[in-house]
Amino acid sequence: MTGPGPDLGPAGVPRRRTGTRARRFRGRLVVANATVGYELDEVGEQVFLLVDGERSVRDIAATVAAAYGEDPATVEADVVDLLAGLAGECLIELVP
Repeated sequence: MTGPGPDLGPAGVPRRRTGTRARRFRGRLVVANATVGYELDEVGEQVFLLVDGERSVRDIAATVAAAYGEDPATVEADVVDLLAGLAGECLIELVP
């Protein structure tokens, strides 16, 4: 998969792609593969750590929304945007 694809929505289930690595650098989580690195903020880190190939985008957003006391629908849209970016860089993919 080279992009987010049509299924990147609330019911989609993302997983980390083979070759994606995560390391802490200067207090931030950096996720990378052989060609690109992505520095995540605190919320982005929480989202990425919930990407396990079992949770749906909706489940991830609900967990993050509950942790920060935010509106789940707003958080879901932000989670979709972040995951689309990560998928576009081939760091995650959707479970078929």
